[in-house]
Amino acid sequence: MKYYSQITHRMYDTPEECKKAEDEAQALELKKKLETEQKTADRKAAADEVEKARKAMIEAQKAYKKELSNFMSKYKSYHFSSSKLEDVPFMFDDLLDYIFA
Repeated sequence: MKYYSQITHRMYDTPEECKKAEDEAQALELKKKLETEQKTADRKAAADEVEKARKAMIEAQKAYKKELSNFMSKYKSYHFSSSKLEDVPFMFDDLLDYIFA
């Protein structure tokens, strides 16, 4: 007599073989599900860290712009020199703020 598994969709010679194959299939499915959930949780945690850093950057930019605005109001000009590429976005942001203001 052959035994058919609804889980693996295969035929087995004994009920023990069938049960063992089903248990292995279910264990593998559970493992894949847990790995997927872990990847999702890791991605969400990483995305939360990026969002936290983005919010900190926005707050820092607001503070910088406020200080720059106060300085410009008081002294009418501000100059700085930089050879760092990371300073470029701030320079262009402020330039555009004064051009279109």
